[in-house]
Amino acid sequence: LDGGVFKSVQFGARASDRTKDHTSFSFSPAPTGATVASSLFTAYTIGKGAHVPAILTGDLDAVAAVAYGANAFALSNASEKLAERWSVNEKVYEGYAKANFGADSIGGAWLTGNIGARVVHTQTSSDGQQQNTAGVFSGVTVDADYTDILPSANAKFDFGDGKIVRLGVAKVIARPPLDELRASRSLTTWSPYTGSAGNPTLDPFKAWQFDASAEYYFRPEALIAASYYYKDVSSYIGWKQSPVVYNGATYAVSSPTNGGGGYIQG
Repeated sequence: LDGGVFKSVQFGARASDRTKDHTSFSFSPAPTGATVASSLFTAYTIGKGAHVPAILTGDLDAVAAVAYGANAFALSNASEKLAERWSVNEKVYEGYAKANFGADSIGGAWLTGNIGARVVHTQTSSDGQQQNTAGVFSGVTVDADYTDILPSANAKFDFGDGKIVRLGVAKVIARPPLDELRASRSLTTWSPYTGSAGNPTLDPFKAWQFDASAEYYFRPEALIAASYYYKDVSSYIGWKQSPVVYNGATYAVSSPTNGGGGYIQG
């Protein structure tokens, strides 16, 4: 841009689409009682100076075939843990724009910086297996979406002779891990009744943050600085056990949830 305080404008966009799937299986083979030949095992030592006993290893597939029978650990002989079968898809669409500025004679300092905003739209779709009070699993899909507008501004005051003051303020987010967005749920079928579940409708971490620093570059590659930061965190993500009524029975269900937040400074 020609003339004026604002020198240039920048803008851009970003899109992402990611999916995380999870399955788990367990095996319960009966031992054959057969003797495993010593030739199937090998041993090695760590080396000099390491006071560690010899490590026993070997052809574990061959050992398993003798100890438990052929194909004992084939997937066809496994039991799937339905409570751990889930899939989460997350689509994120972002756009940003910012204006870069510069001016002199602001309190005797050369001022540069930028001001702008980012808009983030997030869509999630969570599939999972939910257990009822009778121990029966059924599939469920939960969709969620949210949009955040995230303004920010940064300023640098250069007083010359290596003396600089920096200021920054921004609203920021951090999306929850995909594992915590799973739609799966497991319940006990005995008393005391408890359960564990994901939370497909979690909001992200949100915070307003402020940063300030005073810097003095008094020699080449030498610096004295003092800095301060403050973060006002909302919609904090943590784990909580809550009473939930299923089929007339109250269960203590542990799941990730959004808390009231707090602040961090230093």
